Amino acid sequence: MFSATLVIIACSHNANDESQHELNTTVKLENGKKWKANPETIKHVNAMANIIASNPNAVDKNYSSIAKQLLIELKLVFDECTMTGEAHEQLHNFLIPLHKNISKLIQNKSEHPAETLAEIETHLSSFGDYFE
Repeated sequence: MFSATLVIIACSHNANDESQHELNTTVKLENGKKWKANPETIKHVNAMANIIASNPNAVDKNYSSIAKQLLIELKLVFDECTMTGEAHEQLHNFLIPLHKNISKLIQNKSEHPAETLAEIETHLSSFGDYFE
């Protein structure tokens, strides 16, 4: 299992970046324009969306297992991150809430796992609102 700190620091410039990201995780556009995401990021965000889509009927799901699959893809986003500057910062703003919800499911800390999974799905579907 990967902790939030390890995943965030893996792609950060220094450990102090994590606390800054925790304070402001709102994704902003670049003067109304979408940020350019690297192809690997797009591929792994789409893979996360496909993991959820390929597991319909949330009532009988093994949420921890699905979350572990999502976390593998999320880790690959960080491992293959080539984005820099403000686009990189905005990607982190997008990924932090995603990671928090995935972690809740892995650790069985969500009181309503179906709702948490739906939040993850909704969040992933908003990726194209901010990145291209």
